[in-house]
Amino acid sequence: MKEQEAIVQTAEQELLSLHPDFGTLKEDQQFLDWLDEQPQSISDGIYKNNTDTKWAARVIDLFKADTGQVSKTRSTKQNKQLPRKAAESVTKTKQRRYIEDLQDDTKVWTVAEISKLKPKEFAIVEKQIDKAAKEGRIVNSL
Repeated sequence: MKEQEAIVQTAEQELLSLHPDFGTLKEDQQFLDWLDEQPQSISDGIYKNNTDTKWAARVIDLFKADTGQVSKTRSTKQNKQLPRKAAESVTKTKQRRYIEDLQDDTKVWTVAEISKLKPKEFAIVEKQIDKAAKEGRIVNSL
């Protein structure tokens, strides 16, 4: 009996670590109404389950997804994507700075630099390159 109580308490603590708002959520009328609208296999994840933390956490994740609420914790998959998303934003910022640098009207261009431009980049700076060519600011190498 005490062993079962310990298992239940451990499961509840694990669930609270995954969803710190579960204490208030389980009394939230919106959540309870949502559970009542779900198939029994989903609602049982909360109503009849007191030991399977993953099941209960997935039910809460589903509720939050359905109602547009942001979870205060992130799944492992989401955490793995964070560095990638951060890197993408840095790359975009660097790319934007790079294009801004290329659009400098006094830039001295090298032939190699121009040949490495992607078509989209070239289209952005084509007028600057034409102007640089007229002004003699294109060189073979620096």
